[in-house]
Amino acid sequence: MAVIRHYTKPYWIKSIIDDGVINLEGYNDKETMSDAIYDFYGYRPNMSGIERGPEWDKMCSAMKGDQVWLTEQRRCNTASKNFIRDWKDCYFEFDTADIPVRRWHHYKKDILKNKPEAQRFITALDKTAKDMGDDSYNYWVSDVPIDISLAKRTGILSDEFSLEDIMKASKMPQF
Repeated sequence: MAVIRHYTKPYWIKSIIDDGVINLEGYNDKETMSDAIYDFYGYRPNMSGIERGPEWDKMCSAMKGDQVWLTEQRRCNTASKNFIRDWKDCYFEFDTADIPVRRWHHYKKDILKNKPEAQRFITALDKTAKDMGDDSYNYWVSDVPIDISLAKRTGILSDEFSLEDIMKASKMPQF
């Protein structure tokens, strides 16, 4: 059994807690992202420069499906292009025995058995993680939303966590 974390951006915390689950990638579209950022920061971002467009999302889904991503690492640089120290506690922590997850390096082998054309895409995902200082060998994935009632009382769910403090320290993300 390993202890793993799902890191998230501050503006997603409210919707995760309200939903009671960490949803799969692709669940939120550009409009939902804009609304979450507005709720958190009080104004809408310029989404014209965002790299993730509908074509990118479709390609990701087609190549590897949609998952919830988690890591054994105590910090996850790929959770945000501009991950800042003030967001270090923006995670949900789980025991692998308590939730339906598989190691990414096993999961991707199954993808490649059925979709060999995904090799370049998966290699690019792993290279991006390495380039950002993360180790994709420590990644875990789930094919289903994860119930946050199964999370440990650390990070976002700890008594010491303060979304208000993070709001004060956070800046509008740059897209």
